[in-house]
Parts: sequence; C-alpha cells; structure tokens
Amino acid sequence: MKRFFIALIVSVVVIVSGIFYITSRDSLTPILMYHSVNDSKIHYTPTVTVAAFETHLAFLNKHNFKVISLDEYVKAVKSKGRNLPYKAVVVTFDDGYRDNFSYAYPLLKRYRMPAMIFVPTDFLGKDGYVTLDDIQVMMKHDISIGVHGKTHAYLPTVVLEDLYEETAGAKKDIEKMLGKPVSLFCYPIGGYSQAIKEEVEKAGYKAACTTNRSPSILNTDIYALNRIKMTNKDTYDLILWGKTSRVYNLMRNIRNHFRNTGKK
Repeated sequence: MKRFFIALIVSVVVIVSGIFYITSRDSLTPILMYHSVNDSKIHYTPTVTVAAFETHLAFLNKHNFKVISLDEYVKAVKSKGRNLPYKAVVVTFDDGYRDNFSYAYPLLKRYRMPAMIFVPTDFLGKDGYVTLDDIQVMMKHDISIGVHGKTHAYLPTVVLEDLYEETAGAKKDIEKMLGKPVSLFCYPIGGYSQAIKEEVEKAGYKAACTTNRSPSILNTDIYALNRIKMTNKDTYDLILWGKTSRVYNLMRNIRNHFRNTGKK
C-alpha cells in the first residue's frame, strides 16, 4: 500500500511538472477574441455588453495579467524562446464594428491595455463600422489594426484571382490609407486552407489568426493562430480564470486537433 501511494505521488508530480513545462511555451499564451461590444446588440451572439467587457478587463487588471500586443506575441512565438510573462494575454476584435471605438476603446484606454482590431477594408466608414479617423485616434493609444479581408468573404469559397484582392489587395488599401505597414491578418469566419495560408504569407503578412480551426496543439502555426471566444456569459472569476489559462488553451487545442484532423 505504501508503495502504491509513493507511486501515485510521483505520478502526480510528473504529470503536473509536465503540464507546467508544456504550458511554459509562449505559443500557449491565450489570444482572446471579441467582436461587438454593445448593450443594444446583445441578441447578436458574438456581442458582449459594455459591463461584461469591463468585467473582463477589471479581472485582468486585478489579477496582474500582462496584456500584450498581438505583434509582441508573434515575435515571441517566432523566437521560440520564453520571453512572455506566464500570465500574458492578447486581446483581439474581429469585423471593426463602430462600437469597438465607442465603447471598447475608452475602457482599453482607461485600463492601459493594447488590443488588435481586424477590419475588412471595404467596410471602413460604412454605417456601423469604424472610420479612418477612429482608427487614427485609437492607434495613438496602443490599438493596432489588422486586415480581415477586403469584403469579409469566406476565403475557402473565393476564386484565386479574388483571393489576391482579399489578402494582398486589402493590405495595400489599408497601408495606403494609414501611411504605415500593416502586417497581421485574420481569416473571415476563421476559414482557411493551406493554399490560403500560403497566399497570406506571400502577401507579406507576418502572421494570421483563425478561430479554433488550427490543428496545432501548441498553437505554433503563426499563419493559423487559434483564439478563445469571449462571450457575455463570461462574468464569473472561475470562467475567466479558465479562459485566460494556458492549461485551458492547451486542453482546447488538443480537443481541436482531434476534431480538425478527424482522429479519435
């Protein structure tokens, strides 16, 4: 019986040590994904209320998380070192809704947290979406801009000649408007293929985000970075501890690996 307990304790120590060693990788730093932050659009699933979003930021602030830029995260993953704090997280937004400027940005500014907003370039200035002036204001306060395609088309259904416009063409458009390089991409609705990834890399992007479709367990494929969807229900500390944990990120990546590769 004594040998059994000793073996059990050793096994637990080995497992915990192994998990800690694996999750020390910078690539498992959680990348949080938002869309709309708005009290009047709560029927739209990816929306979080202003109060819920502030709850998330307050949680990160209270528990001394280090919110880093997506660019900083990508550099750390590429270096294959351990350069980021264990409690680092990244904040991203998809679609470029105007409420990102109206409601999310003031809170990010108050908490002094950087974020990335991926915009479909053809949507800029349209009703309900951020304007060029909005972007220029936010960029002065640690908000970065990335490309979310040109027309928000689901790329796996786009023909090759249009794919260029959705990737390289959109990059040229936004860079001309901003007068500075834009080097990060996000696949609309998370859809991509190997050919699409290659097109994104060829267009000059340094990395690209998806939703949870990448089969990379350690999230080391910088052209298919998995992210964690944040919802309006995520207002309890226990849930927030889970979603901002590298262990949670590892477990969901393992699940996604088997789901996306068809293995059982």
